[in-house]
Amino acid sequence: MSEWFPTFKKIPQTPFRDLLRWQFSGRLNWRAAVAESDLPDQAQEKIVSVVKATRLWRIEKAQIANELIAHFQDGQQRGQGVDELVAEFGETETVAKLMRSAKKRNRSIFWNTFVAGCYAFLGFLVFYAGLAIWFFSGEPKPSIDYLQLINERSRSVAPENQAWPIYRKAWIEHDFAEVCSQRIFHQRTESGERMLINPDDPEWDRVIEFLDKRTSLVEAFRQGGQRSGLGLEIKHYRDYSDADMQALVSRKAWALEDRSWRTESYVEDEQLRDCTRSILLPHTWNIRCMSWALRADALRAAEAGDSNRVIRNLEAMLGFGPQAAESPIIVCALVGLATERIAYHSIEKVLTDYPALLSNAQLEAIQQRVRSNSIRSFVSIAGERALEKDIVQRVYSDDGNGGGRMTNEGWNALQALAPITSLLDEKQSEPSLLEQARPLAGPASLLLMASRKEVEQAIDAEWDQIEDRLNYSIREKPLLNDDDDFSEKYDNLRYQVVAYSFPNINQIRTAVDATLAMQESVLAGIAIRQFDLVNDRLPISLDELVPEFLEAVPIDIVSGEKLKYRIMDDLPLIYSVGADLDDDGGVEAVDPLGRTMQDMNLDESRHLDSANNLYQLDGDWILWPAASR
Repeated sequence: MSEWFPTFKKIPQTPFRDLLRWQFSGRLNWRAAVAESDLPDQAQEKIVSVVKATRLWRIEKAQIANELIAHFQDGQQRGQGVDELVAEFGETETVAKLMRSAKKRNRSIFWNTFVAGCYAFLGFLVFYAGLAIWFFSGEPKPSIDYLQLINERSRSVAPENQAWPIYRKAWIEHDFAEVCSQRIFHQRTESGERMLINPDDPEWDRVIEFLDKRTSLVEAFRQGGQRSGLGLEIKHYRDYSDADMQALVSRKAWALEDRSWRTESYVEDEQLRDCTRSILLPHTWNIRCMSWALRADALRAAEAGDSNRVIRNLEAMLGFGPQAAESPIIVCALVGLATERIAYHSIEKVLTDYPALLSNAQLEAIQQRVRSNSIRSFVSIAGERALEKDIVQRVYSDDGNGGGRMTNEGWNALQALAPITSLLDEKQSEPSLLEQARPLAGPASLLLMASRKEVEQAIDAEWDQIEDRLNYSIREKPLLNDDDDFSEKYDNLRYQVVAYSFPNINQIRTAVDATLAMQESVLAGIAIRQFDLVNDRLPISLDELVPEFLEAVPIDIVSGEKLKYRIMDDLPLIYSVGADLDDDGGVEAVDPLGRTMQDMNLDESRHLDSANNLYQLDGDWILWPAASR
């Protein structure tokens, strides 16, 4: 064989293990071994055809060739003819298949595992390619105009009852959007906190100057506040009329030649640019500013003894809350509650600082106006539900039966709303590997993320629970803890569309409860003043006010019992038992930051970090007087 197959030619035909031993065996050249076997041509052809049909590794073919050579040589030694041996050997394909199976079974477990892994990986690639085709073939087709649903209440306001035309004209004339940005009615305290300016503050002259220069603006506020509805449909900036837009933005912004801000959105992704969640609500801040302006004018009128103007201001302020909450969106509801509390504080301050100003008839009128506002009706989840379902229809496909799958457009759009995982570091300046791999991971969302039907069912189920809780006080149904928090419940990839959509329900409920408590205390405070006018003394208990001045004694929203009442320093004191649920005799509860219960509920942005702490303070919650202390 060495003469037929020179040494240098044996190297490519030698197994690696032989080369390591420095043996140039050439064992892989099984054809040469067959040719040198001296077997008849018919036998050699049979061997070659069988070995080729096995489709094995070269070393395995060489082994089979040697085995077959030995088989035929043994047959010849036994005296059998080549024809007989070939006939006994059997069909080439059958023999090759059997030998192939036997050799593969004898391969190492590591190799078999590797082969199985390769097949699995290949199968995965084929499966994922099919999944990708299905994923990229779907596209969202939004079919419902949820913004129209959100604006149903605003559109239902009759033209003669709309306050918006009055506000719009006045806001444009006086550039009210710019005025609101100046915080004319606030001053900074030594601690840096912004507080409303009162008549005895050094900066009161600035407020007087504003009121003198803008008498028509303030009068427009009074007129508009008497209307039963706002009548402003919320829209994307580009869809507002020029007149509406001029009222909502400053003259400086409107005067810019490039008004690209009318088409811009804080949502970067094009897929969500038109969704209802991308709309802005500039009118809500302006309504709060109107409350501050009328509060200041009411106090100025009280100083001047103009009780009629005081009543007009207070009644208009009580109209701002329902107008702000007209759109069924939580932000609008919170603004409505805040403006309502500003009105309550203004009433309390007038009655406390100017007790002889209002007549019994005027007190009766303002009491009826306070009672007419249904605080719980301020909060509606219809808009929030619509906001979430609008996102769903913009990221999922629609199969026509209420179902659908995540789409490529939707998958990319979600990163404009929330990160794919909490593992992403907000401080990163460069995209993480997870973010870079997001497009490739899109098809997997079909397996990992809930279907459209499942997401919408989750939205409905959780918003139904939220709506139910909003119908109860915190005493009746406690605040949510971390385990019950809806946002935590859905904080995972499967429900990524839902995970960040739920508002701080505890904040909303505490704001509602605080406003209800203040409404009850204001009604009682007005009744006490009415009693004093008639009897020339303060009532010994709130029971004396029923039924002539109050229908019933107000209920403490914390304890469920009657509100507490005392006379201190010849002045009425109305209070709730507060966090500890016991009567501390009107001693005010103060948190570690020095804030009272009243401070924490005056503005929804000033709650404690954990809403539960609101009801864990030792002491009482002073409801009247509060603003004038």
